[in-house]
Order: sequence, then C-alpha cells, then structure tokens
Amino acid sequence: MRKNRLVYGLMLLIAGIFVYQVPGTISAALFYMLLILPICSLFYVFITFMVFKVKQDIDSRHVLKGGNTQLTCTIYNDTSFLFPPMELKLIGSSLLFNDPIKKEEFILVPKSKRTFNYSLQCKYRGAFSIGIEAVIIKDPFRLFSIRFKGVEAIKIMVYPKIILLNDTSMLLESHKESSKWNNLMSHDPYSVSEIRPYHHGDSKKNVHWKMSAKMQQWMVKIKKEKLRKKVVMLLDTKSLRVSEEEKLFLEDYCIELMVGHIKVFLDHWIPTRLLYNDLNNYDKMVIGAKDFRIFYKQLAMVQFAPNRNMEILIDNLLEEKRNGKHLGMVHVFTFHISEALIAKLTALKGSDEIVFVHHILANASASKQVQNSSSMNDMQEKGLTINQYMPQL
Repeated sequence: MRKNRLVYGLMLLIAGIFVYQVPGTISAALFYMLLILPICSLFYVFITFMVFKVKQDIDSRHVLKGGNTQLTCTIYNDTSFLFPPMELKLIGSSLLFNDPIKKEEFILVPKSKRTFNYSLQCKYRGAFSIGIEAVIIKDPFRLFSIRFKGVEAIKIMVYPKIILLNDTSMLLESHKESSKWNNLMSHDPYSVSEIRPYHHGDSKKNVHWKMSAKMQQWMVKIKKEKLRKKVVMLLDTKSLRVSEEEKLFLEDYCIELMVGHIKVFLDHWIPTRLLYNDLNNYDKMVIGAKDFRIFYKQLAMVQFAPNRNMEILIDNLLEEKRNGKHLGMVHVFTFHISEALIAKLTALKGSDEIVFVHHILANASASKQVQNSSSMNDMQEKGLTINQYMPQL
C-alpha cells in the first residue's frame, strides 16, 4: 500500500508538470482525474463500510482439552453494487488453529456472501478469545484502507482432562495416617487428639470441663476421627522458564493431576480446600462430589506467571495452625523445590498433618534434579512424602 501511494504521488507530480508545460484540455483532464481519484475511491470504501454485514459463530463454547471445534465467519453483500477488496483479520492464539492462517483477499459481487471455516484444535486448557478482530476494506487502487472492529470476540472455555488415578487407596488411607491411628480409633473412636481454646461456633458438647477449670478459660476437645477428614490442595502458580509450548504442556499436566486428586477426595465426600495465588489469592472449601464442578471450572482458568509466590500461602496456613486450627492432609503441587520451601513444609507438617509434595519436572531440569536427589532424601527424612512426575511432551 505504501508503494502504491508513492507511485500515485509520482504520477500526480508528472501530470502536474505536464499540464504546466503543455496546457490543454487533455493534460488538464488527466491531472484532475488523478486528483479526484482518491476522493472517489474513499467514498466507495466508505459506502461499503456502511452497508456490508458480518457474522461469526462457533460450534461449541465449552470444549474438553484435546477436542475440536469450528469457527465460521461470513461476510454478506446484500446490495446491488460490487464491493472493493476485503480481508479478515482474526484474533486468538495461533496454538488453537490446526492450519496457519493465510491472508486472503476477496471481492463480493452483488447479492453474495463469502464464508470462511477455521478448524480449532483445543490442545491447551484455559479461557480463550477467538473470532474476527477486524474486517479490512481496501480501495481498488490500494491507496488506503478502513478497518471495521465492531465484532465482539467469542469466548471459549477449554476444560482440562481428568487424570484418573490408578491407586487411590493410598490417598484415602492416608487420612488414617498409620496403623497406630487405626488401633487408637478402633479402641476409642472418641479419643481426644487436640485440646484448644473455644472458638465461636464450637459445640458446647466438646467442652473439656477439667481443662477449662484448670486454664481458667473455655477449652474444647477435638476428636481424631474429625481431624482426619480434611484435605488442603495447594497449587504453585509460578511458571517455568521453558519454551512456550512446553510451558503450557507442563502447566496443563499439573492442573490435570490436581483435578484427578480432587475428584478422588470429593467422590468420597472428604471436604477439600483449594488454595492458589492468581491475580488474587483463591481460597475455597467444598464438601462433596456435587461440588466438583466448582473446582473443575476454577482450575480451567488458572493462569501461571513468573512472579507468583506460593510461600505466602504456606505462611497463612502456618498462622492458622498456630491459632489452633487443624488443616488435615496437605497436598502441594509445584514445579519448584527450594530449601526455603522445604523448611516451610517441614514446619507445616505436625502430629495432625500429613504433607504430600507433587513435584512436576521439566525435561530440561530432569538431569539437574537427579543431582539434587539429596534434597529429596532430606525431605523424606523430615517426614514429607514426595511424588515426582516427568511427563513427556
């Protein structure tokens, strides 16, 4: 288009010199034709801008990861005159399109339409905006163009797959922690595991009268059976420094692994609490299988970023524990293991908590992680259960 403007300017200059050197009807007509040409062309484009119609649609706005959907865009010419050249510009991640998007100009004859179909392969979970970013209308001489941006983007949600865990007995049995707990509970299902100050909402049936008299304040007893049935799911949303495609793959794997664990707990009606740091801290607890959809939809929208800090959330849990609140079993999903994290998780673990660390490894860091196996052994010696995963792209 820039080249055409330079050519037009040169032609107009030559015509001006010609009419000045050789005055006459022909030279003047040629000059004025070139002078009026852009105005007429602009008017033609403006009329097209006012009367053309555009429509877009998609097969499904809710897709399971790995599924396909189709975007359809249609431009209409309901008038009786020929439209100038037009072009579609699409919005959306290039990772969604099966084939590269080609720039294609088209001209609509009277009473016609042009339909474009784009196949989308939803390889990664998340919320995406897709559709027509602009309809570009060009004048026939390629001197300028007008962009129509009045089309609202289509929002689609790609849900993660659910990794079905082959062995769920370990997760469920971990609530009982050990045979020692089993023996205690079988002999005395109401044995006391914790005595703490009375909190608003505690049942008066759980008041420990002797301890209350001794401490000169209301004290309540918490039963082992009650303590065991809680789960905290903690997600580290700090992203990896790897290629974009590998990063998306590993983030999705982490989310899918977490979703699989949550499904096990909620299917067995174990209250599950989800924590992670996004634009704001997300902290919510649900109770049973009927609430699984809440976390499933929430985890589909999680965004990872380099500046996220999970340790703040762990500090909040430690503060809750110091205030006498029982957390239950804690599952941590992370790409990053550090000495500071190990220290905080060790502090988090106690007589009433079990901490599982699910460490997802990138291929690039796998060899380095093997060298740091001493840190893994150190975590196990401190009572933290470590599970490592190395998914293949």
